[in-house]
Amino acid sequence: MRAAIHRTEEPLTHVAVAERIKQMLRNERWTGRSAAVRLGWTVTYLSRRLNGEVPFDVPDLLAIARLLEVEPGAFFEDPNLHTPD
Repeated sequence: MRAAIHRTEEPLTHVAVAERIKQMLRNERWTGRSAAVRLGWTVTYLSRRLNGEVPFDVPDLLAIARLLEVEPGAFFEDPNLHTPD
């Protein structure tokens, strides 16, 4: 008989990912407008994703990761968890 696997963490929603990206943009002093211009997107395109109206797709996440100079996985990490160095 196999043991039941219990997940202790809820999967991130696209809204949670958007909130994490907004936080990371703010931390690096990017405004929505300046980030959209640098990415070659309209302000509306970025705004709808940052507000959770539309989920980011993989190419969007890759572009924002390049802008922020982070790995795309950073958008899915809990900023409140700290690992020892």
